[in-house]
Amino acid sequence: METPAKGMEKLPSSTLEESMLRIQKDIDEFALELSLGKADAKDKFEEIKREFETNLTSLKHLFNKAEISQFVPIRLEWKLQDLELQLRSRNTGSRESFEAQCSALIVATIDIGKDVARVFQKAKTSNDFHHEVETFLLKLEIIRLKIGIKQFKIGNSFRSNMRGAKRVIRQISGKVQGADSKARNGKREVKREIAVMYKHLKSAVKNL
Repeated sequence: METPAKGMEKLPSSTLEESMLRIQKDIDEFALELSLGKADAKDKFEEIKREFETNLTSLKHLFNKAEISQFVPIRLEWKLQDLELQLRSRNTGSRESFEAQCSALIVATIDIGKDVARVFQKAKTSNDFHHEVETFLLKLEIIRLKIGIKQFKIGNSFRSNMRGAKRVIRQISGKVQGADSKARNGKREVKREIAVMYKHLKSAVKNL
């Protein structure tokens, strides 16, 4: 999938760190761009929907692989088709319609993210779709704030959480280096660190 997080669990620690830092920087710059009024929130809304639809297309191609397709339930295929239709639907412009579309997208995306994780777990194959889900949801929440309150500032709490995310990302390198020797335990620890990184990013967005 075309994402800075692609294959990150398989990468050497230095490359993994770089990939995670790109995600953190992407969210940071996205929030800053909207806070300074350098981009229209509704235009950005359509932009991130197009990007996520591209990720769904890549995911469906991946599902066609023989070693994975047998684990993909038909109901998940229907959910993916429904989400694609939601992503293609243009916002009518009113705040109410925007909120309704955002809420529907959040529910559908979280639901599909869980189903996809189960598919890859059964297939015993790593996947990076959860990074794309988290990034999409974070950007969606920033846009909701921008449209809802019109103005928000990048304050100390946001910057503090961004620094916290960076600290965790740098710690991940050490976890990855020890993952081979600790096998499954090491990989689980890396996943926990990545979850902590996303927790910092969510806290940053929440405190905009």
